[in-house]
Amino acid sequence: MAAAHEFTWIQNASEIVRGYGLERLGSFDGGVSLLEQGVDIGLQMDTPMQIAWASVYLSELMTSCGQSEQARVHAQEAVMVSRKNGLRTVEVMSLQMMGRAQHRLRESRAFFEEALGLSIEHGLRPLTANIQFELGWTITEMGDSEGGAEMLAAANAERSELGLPSF
Repeated sequence: MAAAHEFTWIQNASEIVRGYGLERLGSFDGGVSLLEQGVDIGLQMDTPMQIAWASVYLSELMTSCGQSEQARVHAQEAVMVSRKNGLRTVEVMSLQMMGRAQHRLRESRAFFEEALGLSIEHGLRPLTANIQFELGWTITEMGDSEGGAEMLAAANAERSELGLPSF
């Protein structure tokens, strides 16, 4: 029985990654179907990591399609599951998705700042740079061009230290 459970876990993880890949290639329906299936199987098997990752990817997909309310629902699920189970990287990405899915800049900024603090605390440097970039643009949109420019410069400095191209 353990071997069957292990196969199902691996198969579900593969389907979640495949759903994310379809999403990145622009196949909305195919990606949603596989990711929702990933959440359902994760719930049946009680595998929090799969539930959290599939929810993050669903949130990203919904955000890219302009469905911010559904994006928030999936991101909130991912935040809740990741916090409950100590999945720090997923928690940071979930908070980042919450920032993207907000209609109000002040709320976006709060989520980006929380994600940034956790990413720094846990040494997630490439993710830190991405969040700094999004936070920089949010701060700029809020009317603080100097503060936004400082955050964008920090993002590019972080990426430079990591040998990554600047934004």
